[in-house]
Amino acid sequence: MIIEVLRIMRSLYFVISLISFIVISAFSQTREEMVAKFKEHFKAVIVDVRGSRGGNGDVAAGYLTIMDFIQNYQITEGITILVDSGSLKIIERLAKGNSRFWSIAKVETIETLPTDRVFDLYLSLSSPSGSFQHGKQISERWGDENQVEKNDDTGKKINIRTEGVLMAQTALGNTEETSTNPFAAVRSNGLNFDMSPAGIASNEAGIYNDYVAVQLRSMNVDEIEKFVVTESKMIDDFDSKTSVQDIISGNKLKGVKTGLAYGISAKETKQQFMSYLKGLEAGKSFCLITPSIFDEHDIVDPELRRRVVLVSNNANLSEHAEPGKIYIVKTKTLPHRVFVGLMAYSMRKGLVPVGAGDGFMSAAINLGGPFVLTKVPWNAKNIDNLKQRLLIITKRLYTDPTHIALVESLFESVYGKIDMLKSQALHKLAPLFARLSKEVPNLSERIIETAIVAHEAAKSNLDPNERAHLVKNIHDQTLRKSIEDGGIAGTIKTTYESGLVFSSTGGFKDESGNDYKKNDMAINPSKNGMGDRTENFFNKVSYDKPTKTYLHGLETSKSKQSKPLTLNKCIGFYKN
Repeated sequence: MIIEVLRIMRSLYFVISLISFIVISAFSQTREEMVAKFKEHFKAVIVDVRGSRGGNGDVAAGYLTIMDFIQNYQITEGITILVDSGSLKIIERLAKGNSRFWSIAKVETIETLPTDRVFDLYLSLSSPSGSFQHGKQISERWGDENQVEKNDDTGKKINIRTEGVLMAQTALGNTEETSTNPFAAVRSNGLNFDMSPAGIASNEAGIYNDYVAVQLRSMNVDEIEKFVVTESKMIDDFDSKTSVQDIISGNKLKGVKTGLAYGISAKETKQQFMSYLKGLEAGKSFCLITPSIFDEHDIVDPELRRRVVLVSNNANLSEHAEPGKIYIVKTKTLPHRVFVGLMAYSMRKGLVPVGAGDGFMSAAINLGGPFVLTKVPWNAKNIDNLKQRLLIITKRLYTDPTHIALVESLFESVYGKIDMLKSQALHKLAPLFARLSKEVPNLSERIIETAIVAHEAAKSNLDPNERAHLVKNIHDQTLRKSIEDGGIAGTIKTTYESGLVFSSTGGFKDESGNDYKKNDMAINPSKNGMGDRTENFFNKVSYDKPTKTYLHGLETSKSKQSKPLTLNKCIGFYKN
C-alpha cells in the first residue's frame, strides 16, 4: 500500500513538474519575444533624470530601470542617461564601482548631447505627475525623417523619431500631483495614451526592480555579510567605512543585533523612530547603522536617552556591546550596494529595517522580508497601499479569524498609526512579505510592454481591426482602455509657466450646447492667470470667467482664478 502511494506521488510530482516546465517555458518564450521586439524597435533609448527635487529617489528611478534593462533583459546597447549637475552627483554615488553601468550607459548633459543623435524611446521616470517636465526640449520628427532639429530659441533639442515613443512615468503612488493627470503619459506618432502610474496598489504599474536586492534575495546570511564587508570598501569616508566593516565582521560591538535605519531626519519622523527604538527588547543590545541626520537632542524621553548611544567615530566603538544599549552608528551617504546590503543583513539577522522613500520601499519589497516605513506627507498613500496589499495576502493565506484580526491590528499599528512599538513582531509574518515580493509588478517590464504596444498602436494609426490584437496581452488596464478608446491626437502635452494646454480631436461646447470654433482661441493669461503660451493643438480655448464646458459630452469645470481646470476624464490636460 505504502509503495503504491509513493508510486502515485512520484507520478503526480512528475506531472506537476512537467506542467510547471511547460508554463515556465511558455512564459520565458513570451518574455524572450517581448525583449526581442523591444530591441528591434528601440535601438536608441534616452532616460532623462534631470530636475531632482531633493532626493536620490528621483534619479535612482532612472538608474535602477537602466540596470534592470542591462541585467535582466540583456539590453546592452544604445542607452543614454541625460543628467544635470545635481543628478550627475547622485548617479556617481549610486553607480560607484558599477563598471557594467559605466561601460554601457552614455552619460550626457543637454549641452553635450550630440545634435545628430535621434532616439527611439524617451523615458522620464519618477515625475511629479504624468507630464513631460522638459517638453520644450523634445523635438518630434513629423514626416521628414531626415530633418533633425538642432537649435532654436529654446536651445538644443532631444530628437525623437516619428514612430518613437515618449513616456513620463510618475513617482510611486503619484502622491505629489493629485490635482492633475492621475495617469502616466505615453505618446507616439501624434497619439497620446494613458498608463497606470508607478506604485504598489493593485491598479498601479509596479515598483523599480532593484538589481542588488534581487541578487541578495537568494543569499544566506553569511554570504550577505561577506557582500556588505566587500562592498563597504567603496565608502569614501574612513570612519563610515571602518565602522561598517568592523561591526558586520564582528570586530566591534560584539553581541549586538545589527540593522539599518533610514528616513529618520525629518521632524515628523523622529517621534515615529522613537516608537521603533522603544520596541527593541529590553536587556538586549542593538546597533542601527544610519546615513540619516540624527542627534542626541532628538531623543526626548529620558529613559530612552539613557539607553541610546550615538557614535560617529570608529575609534569610539567598543569591542563588546553593553547589555541593554542601542547603538546608533552615524555614517556619511552610503553607496547603493552597501545600503541595500545592510537592509538585507538587517532582515536576515531578525531586526526589521526602518526607512522611507521609493527606492527604500522598492528594495525592501524585492528582498522579500519585513520592513517598516516612516511617514511624511508624500509617502502616506504608498504606506496605505502597502497595508492594503498585505491585508489582502493575509486573508488569502490564513483562515483563522482570530489570527487575521491580530495581523490586522499589527498592520494598523505600524502602517496606519505609524506606531512602531511592535514592529519587530513583523518577523513572524515573513511569508506575507515573501508573497508580496512575487505579486507586485516589475515596473521595467511594464515600461517595455507599454513601449512596444504604443509603438505598434501609433504605427497602425489605431486601425480598429488592430486594436483587439494590440490589447490582447496588455497587463495594464489603463493602457488597454486608452488604446481601445483610440488615444488622443495632438502635439506633445506639456506646460509653460504653470499654464494649461488642451488638445482633442473633438470640439468644445458651452453650457448652451453651442460649438466653440476650432483653432481660433488661446489661453488668455490676462483673464484667467493660467498660462502664457499654447502649442499648435487641434483646439485652444480661453475662459473669461469661471464656467462649465463640455468635452466630448463630458462635463468639466473650472474654479476661480489660478485654479486648474479639472476634467472628469483627463484628455490632453497637463499642469506642471
